[in-house]
Amino acid sequence: MNKGKPYEDIACKYLTQRGYEILFRNWHSKFGEIDIVALKGKKLVIAEVKGSQKGFPIWRVDCKKVKKIYLTYLSLLETYPELERFEVVFLTLTVSKKRVKEIKIVLDDCINHLQ
Repeated sequence: MNKGKPYEDIACKYLTQRGYEILFRNWHSKFGEIDIVALKGKKLVIAEVKGSQKGFPIWRVDCKKVKKIYLTYLSLLETYPELERFEVVFLTLTVSKKRVKEIKIVLDDCINHLQ
């Protein structure tokens, strides 16, 4: 059983209520997984969902995890090249007590740090 599924369900509802279409959930590649891929207009959202009953779930998204998300995103583009035409935004959606917070992921620092 996926223990993150309830948090992902809340995050999907959050995105759909804001007009996003969920394209994929739990999209896998050899590099890892993207929890949610969503689209609204010309904006493609790559979302990592972290949930917690207490504490700060964002602390579980480090540079190593960000690099895996980015490599998985590149793999997604290889499979679905038509997605390249969209502006991409990488987010962490933290879910705590059924409240969702959006935190943008800054790729440059993490990718450069791990090369």
